[in-house]
Amino acid sequence: MRIAFFGQDGSFNLSNIGGTNSLVRRIAPGIIQKGHQVDAVYYDSDEYRESNENSIREVFFEEFRSATNHLSDYDHVIVLYVDKSRIPQFMYTCMTTNSTEFHYYYLEYPENTFERLGNLGSKVLTPYGGSSLCISKRLQRRVSQFRSRTHLCHPPVPESYFQEKNDALEKPINILFLGRLDDGKGIFESIELIEKLEGYDNFNSKVIGTYWEEDKIARETHEYLNSSTIDYTHIDFESYTPRVDELVRTELEHADVFLQPYRKISSSIDTPLLILEAMAAGCVIFSRPLGGLPSIYGNSETLITGDHTQFVDEAFEKMINYDSWFATEKKRVLNQVEELNIKTEQKVEELIDILEESSEHA
Repeated sequence: MRIAFFGQDGSFNLSNIGGTNSLVRRIAPGIIQKGHQVDAVYYDSDEYRESNENSIREVFFEEFRSATNHLSDYDHVIVLYVDKSRIPQFMYTCMTTNSTEFHYYYLEYPENTFERLGNLGSKVLTPYGGSSLCISKRLQRRVSQFRSRTHLCHPPVPESYFQEKNDALEKPINILFLGRLDDGKGIFESIELIEKLEGYDNFNSKVIGTYWEEDKIARETHEYLNSSTIDYTHIDFESYTPRVDELVRTELEHADVFLQPYRKISSSIDTPLLILEAMAAGCVIFSRPLGGLPSIYGNSETLITGDHTQFVDEAFEKMINYDSWFATEKKRVLNQVEELNIKTEQKVEELIDILEESSEHA
């Protein structure tokens, strides 16, 4: 099979850090190893160029029409993002490119009802003909109201992330916030909680963050962390290398608690990859029970409802009394992650099966 991942340059880009980018970087080489061709095709790039720097061939087009004309070279196109202004043109492409099957990967679930209806509506109304790949259960439920061939496709986690951790309670407890310095990901709650725990010898805390340069609040947060007593490491968002994956894997391996108190899941893909990676590494997650998080992590008292102050206060009390619950929760997480089937090899086989089945329906 000849397969392309397709979208606007910037909506995904394999040279950048991010959940969608990691999804493609992990899935594509596994499919190639099975004997298939996989490319990434972008539109709205600065110039036409081709690259093989990120394990797969990437083709960058300036114009949308040139990019969509190129898609006829593939048997399957997995669409990650098309901006709304291009939807009519893309509908025409789907209807007239008879040799290619188009599949949509539903990645985001906007919290605003009208934005969500517009976002999902523009996709489900596009006559793409192939399968609907859904990153979360709630997206699958929504899309299945309009599409018959929907599939739950969680992001993949490499085998190396899965640790044979026992559930013994060891001290100190290592706490990690890792991700974008974004209000939606709960960075401010995380900073306050870490600072409240600084006076306790049983805890080591660390923040590893990235941010968009144009985000003024994120820049200020970065500067605050640099000047604070918190152990802080900055990662450049636009400088992905395999060393970044290794850093993340190593830090999660040594962490006991992963902090990511989302204020809105729409600040991430709807099944956040970092949550899955942290679970694979055997971390206890402190977050909020938003969206589909409980269906991934399971019901837990470490998924805390409430505003900023309520979250910090409840998480703090939970942390300082960890002796009474931590070992049991860690064991539950290890059992939970085994049921998710999120290893990269499993997700590669799953996607190949979906595309082959779709070809049979065509």
